[in-house]
Amino acid sequence: MTDPSPTTHPMSPAIRRGVITWFAKALLGMPLGGILLFGVAGTALWPWGWVFYVLGLLAVFSHGLVLLRVNPALLAERSKSLREQGAPTWDRVLVVLGAGILPYVSWIVSALDFRFGWSGDIPLAVRLAAVTAWVLAWVWILWATVANRFFTTTVRIQPGHHVQTGGPYRYCMALRRRCAGKANASQPSGQRAGRCNKSGRQPLGVLRLLPDGARVDSALCL
Repeated sequence: MTDPSPTTHPMSPAIRRGVITWFAKALLGMPLGGILLFGVAGTALWPWGWVFYVLGLLAVFSHGLVLLRVNPALLAERSKSLREQGAPTWDRVLVVLGAGILPYVSWIVSALDFRFGWSGDIPLAVRLAAVTAWVLAWVWILWATVANRFFTTTVRIQPGHHVQTGGPYRYCMALRRRCAGKANASQPSGQRAGRCNKSGRQPLGVLRLLPDGARVDSALCL
């Protein structure tokens, strides 16, 4: 794959094509998402629907613009999505569900909820709390993406791969150091637990069994 390390050098033709592909997908996908959202709602007169949609636009394009500046090679690699080489089948399935099907299902359900009034009158404080939580979560993800040059769409070991310790990953490492001793003591035959997210993905709590069953990587990154 193209090495996704930050660079200030001119982009190669391959990276440039990948970057253009990423933005083309975003420019096509977001309008289609808006048509779906407001089409199912049956109206464009939905203020909180517009709040959600505009936040989505800002999140997607801030992601692209930030990576374009700090790591265009990674942005180009992420444009491949399921075509990334070496991705395991199980993770391709998770990507399709988590980044493809389920988000649109949630949009449809939200639009139907507004259309038919299933949730009733939601207090403003609850709405603002939800918006704040969404923004903070996206900032955390963007921070992780910038800090981790291996943050591709799918999980796989890449050339030069190593445990990430910068950005939000530093908190994973701090937790690992506190619990590694107890975790190691609890593992039969000296198997090690507590290695924080060797795959280089986002810093979320995971329990990952490798295919050979030889090691358990347990990351509790809060």
